[in-house]
Amino acid sequence: MSTKMTIMTMPIERLENPHPHPAFAKVCAALDALHIDLGDQCRVVDRLRALVERGPRKHILVIEGPGGVGKTRSIDVANGTIQSMEVAALPVNICRVRCTGTTNASVLGELICLDLRVPPSGLGNPARLASYIQIQMPKKGRQLLIVDNSHFLDQEGRSGEGVLRILGSVIASGAASVALVGRENTSAIGKRLKEVVAQTMEVVTVEPLKYENGQDLDAIKAFLGLLADGLKPALAGSGVELKLHTDDMAKRFWAGAWGVEGLMITLVLETLRAVLEGPALQTSSYLIGKDDFAEAWRVFAASETPLTFNPFSRHDAPTLGEIEQARARVKQKAEEQNSVVLPKAPRGPGARIWS
Repeated sequence: MSTKMTIMTMPIERLENPHPHPAFAKVCAALDALHIDLGDQCRVVDRLRALVERGPRKHILVIEGPGGVGKTRSIDVANGTIQSMEVAALPVNICRVRCTGTTNASVLGELICLDLRVPPSGLGNPARLASYIQIQMPKKGRQLLIVDNSHFLDQEGRSGEGVLRILGSVIASGAASVALVGRENTSAIGKRLKEVVAQTMEVVTVEPLKYENGQDLDAIKAFLGLLADGLKPALAGSGVELKLHTDDMAKRFWAGAWGVEGLMITLVLETLRAVLEGPALQTSSYLIGKDDFAEAWRVFAASETPLTFNPFSRHDAPTLGEIEQARARVKQKAEEQNSVVLPKAPRGPGARIWS
């Protein structure tokens, strides 16, 4: 996995405070300017580049994975919003839309027209809207359409058919290549599009950092180390010191965020908020330790991970064996939810014979 630090301009989501501590305001600004190249994200940009180089040949690219693993950030790298040290931005004009809730044909059409900077036409009439968009996109020089949060695309009834008509029209007409980006079920709409207009579909999966053996800790420590280094200038003069790139912290953070990079950043951000905006520091130098992260984990991550204990409250870090046990519980729960329980035939006197 690549772990180089570069500059980004896309702010991360965070809780807002109208009167932040001066040092915390600097921390937020530093995070807005921080980007750490990760292998899966770079691979997404490479596959988007390959999609564009093929040209609009009825090929669909689906990028899917859980929240917080950098799918949207990959798009930022592709369109040049983030400057990466590993991969270059795509040398094409991109039409990029982001769904924020259930998105039917009219909403999708409005989002596309807004990015193209043309007045919407045909809202409520998917056929007319699809024809309008396929004409406007080449006029505006767009060669790639990326739909972020595609798991919000409506796939039911007439609204769902309208979404397919718009995307299918772009693909079939050769107006632009299409990439769908979203959560794990995004490939479902990709498959429907493939059945209608496409010849092939490629699925790229973006995953959290893995921790399956001791060697994996190196990548986790590298990520945490670059994160701490990127925040060091912002914390200068605050009396607060952040040290994350140790085996102990790597194990705690991976288990606490279940490998999701965005959740790791949230734990660091909210812990720094609590320390900087809490009671005045009693010493001129304060090293943030595992106990400081415990409350942030309880509030922001406890419901997002399968752990049955707070990884920052214990004296010892979670072991790989405990993590494997948590994985096994997740797998067992999934199997139980997917299993079909058949009714049992009654037994004893008077029982009927079931055919």
